[in-house]
Amino acid sequence: MRTTRLILPAVVLLAVAGLAWGQTMYGNTNAAPRYAGAKIVTELTGDQVVGSVAIRAFGKVYFDVRSDGTLHYKVQTTGTDNITGVYINQGGNGQVGPVVARLFTPDQPTGLIRGTIVEGTLTDADLVGPLAGQGVGALVDWLMDNDKVHVNITTTDHPQGELRGNIPYPYH
Repeated sequence: MRTTRLILPAVVLLAVAGLAWGQTMYGNTNAAPRYAGAKIVTELTGDQVVGSVAIRAFGKVYFDVRSDGTLHYKVQTTGTDNITGVYINQGGNGQVGPVVARLFTPDQPTGLIRGTIVEGTLTDADLVGPLAGQGVGALVDWLMDNDKVHVNITTTDHPQGELRGNIPYPYH
């Protein structure tokens, strides 16, 4: 009986310490180990924008879930002008939803871009809206377990979106 009283508090203490360490390392302890190595490719076109945009340009977004719990991304286009932002939004096919992550928000619209618009690693500070304050791990979990997520490129001509790509689900 005395041994049980000593072991149970020790197990609880270790569990709490492990959780705190995991949140320090990964933001959300569920994301990194479970999805490390997952790669996502999303096609961006004007016809996926709600209301459809007739445009020749198209793009791709590459996501890579790293073993350290971070989410690396690369956004490319075949020729988009006056870009005002690149975002991850909530909302599936035909739905407009809130921004949950900012991938690119220039101080002023870009010139014509053929190739890579932006490449980087998402940080907790990039999360907004429903995911603000939850950590990148929460975004990774959300991307992996949700079929209502898309990437949106906004421009001066199309502030609601010129290119959009629904993130495929399931893709792992």
